[in-house]
Amino acid sequence: MSVPEDGPSIPPAPVIRHEPRTEMIHGVPVADPFRILEDPDSPLTREWIDAQNERTASVLDALPARAELRGRLASLLSAGSSVACAVGGGRVFSLERWGTHDQSVLVVRSATEAGPARTIVDPHRATGDPTAAIDWFRPSPDGSLVAYGVSTGGDERSTLRVLDVETGEHRRDTIPHTRACSIAWMPDNSGFAYTRYPDPSTLPPEDQGYWRKAYWHRMGEDWRRDDLVFGDLPDKTAWTNLSLSPDGRWLMLHLSLGWSRVDVLLIDRRSGARITMIEGVDAVSSFVVVGDAVVGLTTFGADRGRIVAAPLTTAWHDHWQTIVAESDRVIDAFVPTSSSLLVLSSSAAVARLDRHDHRGVHLAEVPLPELGSLAGLEGSLDRDEAFFSFTSFARPPTMLRWTADGVRDWSRLRQHDGGRLGPTGTYVVEQVRYPSTDGTEISMFVIRDEHTRPTPTTPCVLTGYGGFS
Repeated sequence: MSVPEDGPSIPPAPVIRHEPRTEMIHGVPVADPFRILEDPDSPLTREWIDAQNERTASVLDALPARAELRGRLASLLSAGSSVACAVGGGRVFSLERWGTHDQSVLVVRSATEAGPARTIVDPHRATGDPTAAIDWFRPSPDGSLVAYGVSTGGDERSTLRVLDVETGEHRRDTIPHTRACSIAWMPDNSGFAYTRYPDPSTLPPEDQGYWRKAYWHRMGEDWRRDDLVFGDLPDKTAWTNLSLSPDGRWLMLHLSLGWSRVDVLLIDRRSGARITMIEGVDAVSSFVVVGDAVVGLTTFGADRGRIVAAPLTTAWHDHWQTIVAESDRVIDAFVPTSSSLLVLSSSAAVARLDRHDHRGVHLAEVPLPELGSLAGLEGSLDRDEAFFSFTSFARPPTMLRWTADGVRDWSRLRQHDGGRLGPTGTYVVEQVRYPSTDGTEISMFVIRDEHTRPTPTTPCVLTGYGGFS
């Protein structure tokens, strides 16, 4: 970094003891004289880190604008964020962080009437560990219960617990080894299908963290007696996700293998019959049950995605009918409501939300607040409404509620600077395009104050991101 001429002198870097060490790796000699620093808890390493921090602070703390900049960043970061929306009955749940919260808390609020949220799980307060984080959660269909997992130190080794939303009391149901659990509740809250890993102590080191299988749990019973629902994995890396039809009859299993293949299996819980919807095909698919049909997003036969539907009884891919065709935009997600089908797509890093009916007929584009990104699209089959988290260069992740009347801010997080970065903010986000040296058209976002009129001499900060070839 540069330091003003009249600023402080930079103290010398701390000396670290190193040892001559060379290893042969694949026949190539590799020198590694600082291997001794790989132990983060050794006194030598700690002493060196402390000296480096002291050296850095001696320079940064002396910069005239540092205190002001630190205060500004603290204000921006305390504005809050609302992500991971999930609907249960007349309630909507989300993970939110604001103020001095280092980790998100789980909150609940009405899904139909605007109002404040209520915190129901604060992992830091519950455990006393500042690294405790909520890894996943899923409310019951009526929103009276919520299953969730908390882990510490970023290890994601969560234990499933079930909370009574009204009383704040935990049920006796506790299930270990539920990292990133997928859970599908019965409509009467009597139990749920869920994913669980084997106890790591029962596996060789190379198999730990694999073999994610599906089980059935009845509320109040010992998890050790839970029935295995699905364990016939194509290989140990298969990632199992679950969903259940609103009446509890049809269980949908998605088996992800790598990033380009998802097998889909539909199980009739009444008869035990299994329908393999798609298997062994290099395509990504995601389905839900809507009435007497399956509706889903798939890249099968459409690299950018298409929305398809088929009767429950003939749900294999030969019978899929396209209801929203592939276009020049990438379809990222969809959600059905009581009478609408919302389809999320993106182009050049900008999200677009469209409303269709259940037959796929396009009704309207949903107006979004500004150019930005949308995630966590969640709807209700009982009402014509949906929720999602929206963020842009001028807006922190904010939960919005969609109805046929429009989109409203539903999280009502504290805004800073009188709303400068809120819905009435003064920053403008634009997307422009320019030709690269070989003529390829490149998109670029320009963020400015609404009073700034850009010219070739306007000072700017230019940043870029590149990767994935």
